[in-house]
Amino acid sequence: MSWLLVYRFSKKSISNLNRFVSKQNPIVGINYRTLLSPSYSCEELWLQQRVNCESLKHITPERYFFELNQRYQQKRPVSAVDVDIYVNSVYKSENQDELEHIVKRFRQSRLTTKTLESTHYAFCRFYLQHDLRQQLLKVLNERVTFGIFPDTYIYNLLMDRSIQDGNLDDAFEIVKLMMLQEDSGNEISKTLALYTLTRLLTEGKFGQKMEKEELKEETVEGDDDDEIEYIRVPYLTNPYFDDHFDLTDRNQIFGKSLYFFGYELSKSNVESDRMLSATAQIIGLVFYQKFDKLKNCLKKLETIEITSEPLEIVSMQIEQCEDDSVKAELTDIRTLLQKMTSTSSKLMTDLIDVRILELPKLETSDIENQKQLFECFENLRVGEIKSQLETLLHAEKLREYEQKKQELDDKKRLYYFFENFPKHEIDFVEAENVSKRFNKILQLMKIISLLKFKIIIMVIIDDLVYIN
Repeated sequence: MSWLLVYRFSKKSISNLNRFVSKQNPIVGINYRTLLSPSYSCEELWLQQRVNCESLKHITPERYFFELNQRYQQKRPVSAVDVDIYVNSVYKSENQDELEHIVKRFRQSRLTTKTLESTHYAFCRFYLQHDLRQQLLKVLNERVTFGIFPDTYIYNLLMDRSIQDGNLDDAFEIVKLMMLQEDSGNEISKTLALYTLTRLLTEGKFGQKMEKEELKEETVEGDDDDEIEYIRVPYLTNPYFDDHFDLTDRNQIFGKSLYFFGYELSKSNVESDRMLSATAQIIGLVFYQKFDKLKNCLKKLETIEITSEPLEIVSMQIEQCEDDSVKAELTDIRTLLQKMTSTSSKLMTDLIDVRILELPKLETSDIENQKQLFECFENLRVGEIKSQLETLLHAEKLREYEQKKQELDDKKRLYYFFENFPKHEIDFVEAENVSKRFNKILQLMKIISLLKFKIIIMVIIDDLVYIN
């Protein structure tokens, strides 16, 4: 299935872009805008909070890394708050390798389930601060190795900066991560995600047939076909296809992401949002190639107004499709779409622009929530440190108690030695008797072993005489 569909922006949607900061893409000449204001990142507040933080003031990242790494080498436990302190204290770009090393080692421990939320946040902030978005995306995609899961605000910042740089592929990677984690975020997240997916659809980056790489067998002269070569692999591939994490087709991932965010938007009571939700769900299921689910979805959305884009997409799919069974499915879907009389002349871009105009109002609450979040991070870290200190003090007191108890027992035996002298004599006699019995048993065992040896020798001699 291959097709290329290019949408047009309405004049109204283009005029709405003037209020946003734009950045010229030197390659294709398209103006990309930053949808969120600079104050949304709370950059100054984040840096100030870390500088004034009592639990981080006296931490030297280099020394702390050496201590944590030494603990790992000596197989001593490293707690979640220890890792959190290090991740929050790192600020130089040169410490990137050390940061990844500590997080990776902690991920391999049993305490990884107790990772603090501030650890995920500070880790992502470090990469954003040094403009290492590509490296961060690589880490986020290796969930088993590093176990870093951003929160809603980090997702929003990543998508916004990717859109600002004109890198829609990076923005799509973040949308994909949110879909895989089934995390739709907040209203800002939904707007940014749908904006990214719609722009990709607008620029025709989806819908073209994905070419399958042909496996070429390289023949080597003198190679023995019967020889089996064993190759070490990190893990075995699961034979079960879960239709989620195992998805590799870019179009299907795009379709599932569009359907996911469209479905999450269906909870809105705004008419334009409901139209955008229905349109996104239909187009998403077309790309996702879930035709039975799409038919059921169309029956549920009969009363909801949609744009004309789903019908155009399905019609073009039918023209380009070579599979008869798939073409029959698409024909049925087109028939159902044609029966839906409630079709609007608006485009998806028009509907998304309505949501974009609401972003400044939504930013205010997110900024306030981030301020409270920073305070919660510090309070939680201090609480964990106090809890860890109490545990260490309790263990130290327990050791002191056991040591004093042993000293008192020794003194008690010394002080009451003469009073318990008869008892000691009895114990001494019993010990001598036990020792004598033990010695007798040893002598008997030696005699038995000698007898066995003599019997074996006699049997061997008899066999030799018999043979001769």
